Amino acid sequence: MSQTDAEPEPALPGLVNLRDLGGTPTGDGRTIPPGRLLRGAEPVGLDAGELRTLEQLGVASRLDLRAVDEPEASPCEELDAAGIVSYHVPFVELSAAPDILDVETDEDLGRRYVHTARSNAANLQTALELLADDAPLGVLVHCAWGKDRAGIMTAAVLDLLDVPRERIVADYVRTEHAVEDLLERALAPLPSSQIAAARVRVQGRPIVHAREATITTYLDDLDAEAGGIRGLLSDHGTDVAELSDALRGRLLG
Repeated sequence: MSQTDAEPEPALPGLVNLRDLGGTPTGDGRTIPPGRLLRGAEPVGLDAGELRTLEQLGVASRLDLRAVDEPEASPCEELDAAGIVSYHVPFVELSAAPDILDVETDEDLGRRYVHTARSNAANLQTALELLADDAPLGVLVHCAWGKDRAGIMTAAVLDLLDVPRERIVADYVRTEHAVEDLLERALAPLPSSQIAAARVRVQGRPIVHAREATITTYLDDLDAEAGGIRGLLSDHGTDVAELSDALRGRLLG
């Protein structure tokens, strides 16, 4: 699970869409070593084997980007009991939006990401500062699916590490391999009589996919509107050079 452009290993039920960003190269020839930065869907209902997997991967803390009420509905009890340090920095105004299923195109979803990044600029700054300073490595960045909010956060981290744009895009689209597992997990709580109709409603909708057009639209539009993630953070008072240096010092080999 250490090559960012390879297909993920078959998902464990509690660790869907999990991957280690170890091996990701920067533009100046450095790399993220394995076991420092990971991303995935919410790690819930873990069994002993899945906890061992996280231990083997070096997970010591998690950065939870789910909205305010989501952790209560889907607690990560096994990780908390295992002593994994938890930081909850809620991102809002994306998956909770009532019209999210009605987003028509992958590009529209990318534009929704721009709105989400702008609406959560202060929380994004907080999350990045935790990663740069306080959160014990390795850090697991997650939201519910590990796709949208975790995708925005991971893209920000990689940009500040000077990872080439094509690598940021490649990491995002890797989630497409996990879509069926993520969808199955999301539909599982429904009564069996409703699952087929619910699947038909969401199948193929941009919100359940991780396509290249979404992340490239997000990155290109954020560049045009705000000067990229660096411009957005700078507009909110962040010393971007200092933050980038701190992230590079902690996360790069």
